[in-house]
Amino acid sequence: MLIDPLYLPMGDARASAVSGGPRSLVGRFALDTLSELPTSDIHGRAGLRSIIMAGCFADSIARAGRGEQSIRLLLAHDPRYPLAATGDGTLSVWEADGFLCWRAMVPAAAVPASVRGCSLTPLTTEFAYHRMPTGEDVKVITRASLVEISITDNPAMGRANAPAWLE
Repeated sequence: MLIDPLYLPMGDARASAVSGGPRSLVGRFALDTLSELPTSDIHGRAGLRSIIMAGCFADSIARAGRGEQSIRLLLAHDPRYPLAATGDGTLSVWEADGFLCWRAMVPAAAVPASVRGCSLTPLTTEFAYHRMPTGEDVKVITRASLVEISITDNPAMGRANAPAWLE
């Protein structure tokens, strides 16, 4: 099993630190899209650019819906800063129209103004290497367990491919 943190941007993020109670933070990640930057391997070394295929997280999403798995929303992949989780009902995750979509109820002040992107961490269980017409080898992920989604300022997918916003 490989861990592939993908740093996915929020696009024109309207998320910022504001006072007040819980707010809905919404985002989506484009599937079937080549990442702009390489993913990292389990040791944090740069690897290949990746394509996460639609349906890749179907098992994780189903397990989370049945309460058998909890997907977390973290701040910058740091387990000391949990924002929401499917296990406690503060995070919902689903796939629609070629996107992995999510909605979380988070303390509005927990979303720093410096955050410029979103990230996800899949535990890859099935993938293949594919050579692009340019000669570049890429990793095509066809099945993975979705461990966490993070808000971060380190994007890799390209701003247009993964918007997120406070509602």
